[in-house]
Amino acid sequence: TTVELRATAGLRMLEHSAVTAILEEVHNILQSYPFKVMDDAVSVMEGADEGVFMWVSSNYYLGNIGKPTDETASVIDLGGGSVQRAFAVTGPFPESLSENAIRTISAGGKAYDVYVHSYLGYGLKASRMTFLKPFDNVEEGHPCMTKGYLGRYHYVDENVSVKSDEEEGADVEKCIGIIKNEMELDEDCGVVDQCSFSGVWSGGTGGGQNENYVSSYIVDIARDVGVIPRSSTKSSVTLDDFKQAAEKVCAMEFESMAATYGHYLNNDSDLPFMCMDVLYSYTLLKDGFSLDEGKAFTVVKQFDYRGKKVEAAWPLGAAINTLGKFTADEVKQQENAFE
Repeated sequence: TTVELRATAGLRMLEHSAVTAILEEVHNILQSYPFKVMDDAVSVMEGADEGVFMWVSSNYYLGNIGKPTDETASVIDLGGGSVQRAFAVTGPFPESLSENAIRTISAGGKAYDVYVHSYLGYGLKASRMTFLKPFDNVEEGHPCMTKGYLGRYHYVDENVSVKSDEEEGADVEKCIGIIKNEMELDEDCGVVDQCSFSGVWSGGTGGGQNENYVSSYIVDIARDVGVIPRSSTKSSVTLDDFKQAAEKVCAMEFESMAATYGHYLNNDSDLPFMCMDVLYSYTLLKDGFSLDEGKAFTVVKQFDYRGKKVEAAWPLGAAINTLGKFTADEVKQQENAFE
């Protein structure tokens, strides 16, 4: 039995020397167990791989693999350090595309062209730093922070001061304005009317993006602020549900918010940023990925598959990819090399 371990955006944001040391140590530890540990068994996964593996996993559980492109689902996966979007597309494609913008995936007897992009630095934890930095060590309070908050925010190797406006507290529209500005929504991607944000091609229109499945932190946020029941593993929601939740949360004073939503993301250090997080989720989906305000989408923590709950995550897609990567003889050959 082979074993693999893939790191995601958190490690992609560290210095190369630190990443190498961590990976080597993990590889050594895995070799002490009775598994086949291939040469590339421990690595940092590219963001695009994370996105396309999530697409494979989700569409497999939904029973879409083998169906026409326009009957597959789009996936949006908000992690801590990056956010991924992936969906099946049909050509022709712009000539100016980056090399990895379109991946060809063979599954269910059908080949799919899958658009995928990983926006490094736009995960939930990383984006907070981006949105907070302009207000570090200034007199003005941050409009995304609820009234009465004073503290700091730390992410990777950066640390900034954070405070609310003493008079007004959080302001929904001003907060959205800051988020939009830092997302660089107007940055040119080289394709007219087909840019998402930060100068990235959106994948165009059509294809398999009629149904959208949104996972990871956005689901946790939705559950913890009351957009969906906390017990929900899969729910249909609208952008307006997030906007209404934000208006309620952002209007509260920090002390009252802490008393009401003390369970937020199961971490006291996340609680002060609840207003910002909900509005980022809303803005990311509405303006970043152009989801239709009047159309429902699905937030999913777990899929229902053959009578069981299975996690909405990328490992199944990664496992499917691995199964086709090595023959039994190649596994045996590397095993002999270790002996």
